[in-house]
Amino acid sequence: MKTTRGFTLLEIIIAIFLFSILLMAGSYFSSSFFKSFKSILNKTNSIQIEQIVIRNITNDGRFATKAEGTKNAVIFFKKDSTVSYGIKNYKVFRKEDKYTSYITEENDIKTLNFEIINPKLVIFSVDGITSEVYCRN
Repeated sequence: MKTTRGFTLLEIIIAIFLFSILLMAGSYFSSSFFKSFKSILNKTNSIQIEQIVIRNITNDGRFATKAEGTKNAVIFFKKDSTVSYGIKNYKVFRKEDKYTSYITEENDIKTLNFEIINPKLVIFSVDGITSEVYCRN
């Protein structure tokens, strides 16, 4: 009795075709997963940077005696020093007395706006997130 072993050429072609369809579907779903993951990661990083800027401005404002400023910059007057914040080339800077440091990298923050309600109350907005600080001292 003669037994045949192995696969015919047609069976191999069909198997390769089905395997390639499964592989293409899997690559499409994994690609869309990684795109959405990257988008969520970028948004999370952006929110964390905004929170850092808000926290720094709030901390300095709480220890200030009064505040002055314009729409784009604020100066907090402390007992022994002054601290100012502003945005330059899409980077947020903090200037204490004569020393300037940048809190963010370029293009991390698009807008930074201040509104002085009275010498003790400052409302500010970082990329659309609004917060306020009251000078306590």
